[in-house]
Amino acid sequence: MRLIATMGASGIDKKHKYIIDNKVYESELSFMALAKAYNIEDIIVIGTSKSEEKITSILESHQN
Repeated sequence: MRLIATMGASGIDKKHKYIIDNKVYESELSFMALAKAYNIEDIIVIGTSKSEEKITSILESHQN
């Protein structure tokens, strides 16, 4: 399954709670909560140039 997500730079400086199928997932990025809930590894992110640096930083921190 592939997830295509769009992103801006606002609101990603802290974690948010997302409820998916009655389970709570915490993430700075809504698409990461969806990916975790549905075990999606193939993610395409379409973002602004301003959001690219922040998104990359968050994704790298989740890989460690």
